[in-house]
Amino acid sequence: MALSQSIRVRARKRRVTSKGGIPINLVSMIDVLTTLVFFLLVTTASVQTLAPPRGVTLPNSKSALLPRDVTEVVVTPTDIRLGEQSVLSVETATQEKGAVLPQLGAALQASRSERAKHGDVASVSATDEVNILADKTIPFWLLRKIIATCSTSPGFAHVSLAVTHTDSGAFK
Repeated sequence: MALSQSIRVRARKRRVTSKGGIPINLVSMIDVLTTLVFFLLVTTASVQTLAPPRGVTLPNSKSALLPRDVTEVVVTPTDIRLGEQSVLSVETATQEKGAVLPQLGAALQASRSERAKHGDVASVSATDEVNILADKTIPFWLLRKIIATCSTSPGFAHVSLAVTHTDSGAFK
């Protein structure tokens, strides 16, 4: 009699678990989900892209270095900008005699002193960096003037050119 009761109890337990499905261990699922979210956050945070402004097509390159958030000089087919502010037109820059562009140099110094005035010590270091985003149709001699202006401006020792990264062996 005791044997038949234990058989009935086991059968009742089987029916209860088979109707409810397989029990799920939520703790291990939460651990896996947390690990996945952490992995996705770390991998997406390490990718940094530099979006060129509208009207600027960057040249292609195989460079593996990532861009940093620094002062930007944008050279469109029509004008030269420091950030969002237009400094001078490309036509004026082509007519400028000499190896440097005084208007751009003055704008760089004004930008640097403006950041220092607002107390942004973290963004003003002993040697600031300039990233030049130039359209690929800009002639090299004009680009050389812009690079010379940026590198000879006091406080701007590092000048870099923004390019579009390509993985293929051939340039487009």
